[in-house]
Amino acid sequence: MKFLKRFIFSISCLLLVSCGEEAARSPTAHNHDAGKEQNQNCEIIQKPEYALSKDMQQMFIVQGQELPYFIFRMCISGKEQYITCKLDSRNKWNTEKAKWSDYIVGRHKNEGSFIVSDSKGTFYILCYNRQKTKYSLYRIMQGKKPQKLDIDGIYERQKDRKLLSFNLINDNRLIFFFSQDEMDIQGSAIEYDTMREEFIEGEGHIDDISANFDKNGNYYCVSPGQKLIMKKSPYHEIPEAVIKCDAITEESQNSLLIIQDDFGYILTRKGIYGGKIDDKNWREVLPVEQIQYCEDFSTPVLGIANIVKVSGEDREFYLMTWKNKECTDFEWIHYMVE
Repeated sequence: MKFLKRFIFSISCLLLVSCGEEAARSPTAHNHDAGKEQNQNCEIIQKPEYALSKDMQQMFIVQGQELPYFIFRMCISGKEQYITCKLDSRNKWNTEKAKWSDYIVGRHKNEGSFIVSDSKGTFYILCYNRQKTKYSLYRIMQGKKPQKLDIDGIYERQKDRKLLSFNLINDNRLIFFFSQDEMDIQGSAIEYDTMREEFIEGEGHIDDISANFDKNGNYYCVSPGQKLIMKKSPYHEIPEAVIKCDAITEESQNSLLIIQDDFGYILTRKGIYGGKIDDKNWREVLPVEQIQYCEDFSTPVLGIANIVKVSGEDREFYLMTWKNKECTDFEWIHYMVE
């Protein structure tokens, strides 16, 4: 279970995705009755040409965007570069070399990275060596040169632990996750103030490093046995609040759960459920009968790798959908539910 959760996290939260070249087939609407009409209010969008290609080193999905948005770290003919790829309103991919690519690659060639973005389009890029013993953090604002931030304090705070990932709480607070085991899905949490360029005193804990945060610094995770979504602070063991969701099952421990605009959405065996983050119950938003996914998977929880929610449209989603059980190919499916 830990490996499965960690694998899903690696796809959905801006981490390295392994690539392959095995042929794949289009997803089939699973669990539909014979002869039942497929959902007509959806359209299939093929993945970008760079995704999972032989030249791809890392693939990032920028969270909090209204349309799918990728950043690829590529090595083409021996030349490393970062490439941005955005879906436009016509469902076409707009691809270009990132304006900051040469700056970052020139200083961190052959190094891995984590990337997060705030609500204003500012990127934070954390570069690290293979041993994850040396880090550099950059803030990249639109139209400006990358700014290196002081994170020398990270080494004292890291101790002998491994950096698992980092995330954004709001537009000026980052949170870093550490653990003894790189395969862990939970770990210690340390906050960083990007304005003051300093780590905040104290250390918290997070039960799920793939969790999304609200603007107040609370994260949301699933308690399958109780059919609850828990709103938690990294600094308190007891939940701040709970949300009831009857569609949650044991496999929901691996479910995609997104927080956006004071609303939340979770993918379950029964479809996508959601509501306001201060609601007592979440309701059905997109029933499973209208979701297409590969028949190799018993549930959409396993067959769908990522969700992009269109802001302000309660029933408009883009779902990143695997085309085979080996997870070597995918496509996006755009749902517009009446």
